[in-house]
Amino acid sequence: MANDGVQPHASSVNSVMNTYADEGDVAGAWRVLQRMKDAGVPRNGITYNTLFKAVERGTRGSDAEARAQTEAVLAEMANDSIERARCIAQLPARLRKLL
Repeated sequence: MANDGVQPHASSVNSVMNTYADEGDVAGAWRVLQRMKDAGVPRNGITYNTLFKAVERGTRGSDAEARAQTEAVLAEMANDSIERARCIAQLPARLRKLL
């Protein structure tokens, strides 16, 4: 898309990220976030909730890894001035209890 001079929209890129999240591919979801940042695509609450979904599914065997990834997502949210309280309210229960 970007190679064709078309600016991707957050909703379409969030859909791509959701594919990674469904598979529990945390690294893939982070790559999508980085590409959004590089392309200047605004991130929103849906972006970060989708990243939380990837973390929840991709770190089921390790609470320590889940906590570290969740804190990293929260730090990114702060950088983007995303309202933390609203996203935390939608966190999967497993991640919420790790905070």
